[in-house]
Amino acid sequence: MKIKTLKLHNFRNLESASIHIGDTPIVVLFGENGAGKTSVLEAISLLSPGRGLHRLKMDSHIQHGFKEWVMYTEIENEEIQTVGMQFKSGKRHIKIDDEKNKTQNDLSTLGNILWFTPKMDRLFMDSTSARREFLDRLVFGHFKSHAGNLNRLKHHLKNRLRLIKDHASSEWIDIEDEVSDPTTLPEMP
Repeated sequence: MKIKTLKLHNFRNLESASIHIGDTPIVVLFGENGAGKTSVLEAISLLSPGRGLHRLKMDSHIQHGFKEWVMYTEIENEEIQTVGMQFKSGKRHIKIDDEKNKTQNDLSTLGNILWFTPKMDRLFMDSTSARREFLDRLVFGHFKSHAGNLNRLKHHLKNRLRLIKDHASSEWIDIEDEVSDPTTLPEMP
């Protein structure tokens, strides 16, 4: 996946930005503190399923004083694809090649995006949850259904924890069976 064009409006500290990369094989972002370098990286990270580089809620990307943010991107894979993304009224809208109502899973068809941040320098020495998130992101790139399966697993684990905390009787055994057998995971709404 190669990003050719990136346009942002009301995204974080960028009221309006337009970047044309063209056929340049290497891109370097530089500038003063607060110029928007991290905002550009955050926007690029939103082209993959999930909550992006900093795992922020979508409304936190809206520039102060505005009610929405908009991103437009041209991506070259085997052909040029366009991606439009807008967040307003509490909902993220995704459009790929002029087809509206696309989902986060549809973003995974564009290509793989992986990032390392300074706080990840101890990734394999720190908590298992950080490692698990990183490895899940790697798996997303090869198995597009992994995100949905992972969300269903998290849903069942949350139910299991609730049942254990509430000291429910034998009801938790059914949940345990569902968690341990991924083929029985129901579809999430």
